[in-house]
Amino acid sequence: MKKGLVLGKFMPLHTGHLALFEFASKQCDKLTVLLCYTNNEIIPGSVREEWIKSGISKIPNAVIIPYLYDENALPNTSVSSKEISLQWSIAIKQILPEINIIFSSEQYGDYVAEFMDIKHIFFDVERK
Repeated sequence: MKKGLVLGKFMPLHTGHLALFEFASKQCDKLTVLLCYTNNEIIPGSVREEWIKSGISKIPNAVIIPYLYDENALPNTSVSSKEISLQWSIAIKQILPEINIIFSSEQYGDYVAEFMDIKHIFFDVERK
């Protein structure tokens, strides 16, 4: 069974994210959208969770998992680096050990896939 992952802050959720969810859902049996948030962000995680729920409402194989994390334990950054990706990969494995594909438009997808020994599928790298 193909179990896919899209992760992010989704702050704000936009049409590119929705297109990514749709793309990813067609390439796996189950898609998990991991909403990563902290209590220090200006748009609360609960608001973003509702946006995502609405956005995936017509994607039957998609589920959302909200993940409140501690910025002292995991970096709150959008920078793609191997060091940061390693830290996040360890956390993701603990939360979602069954994931075998990650979908992203970012270089971190390659790094996370490498550390988790899973496949990475790029989507719309040029943001079209």
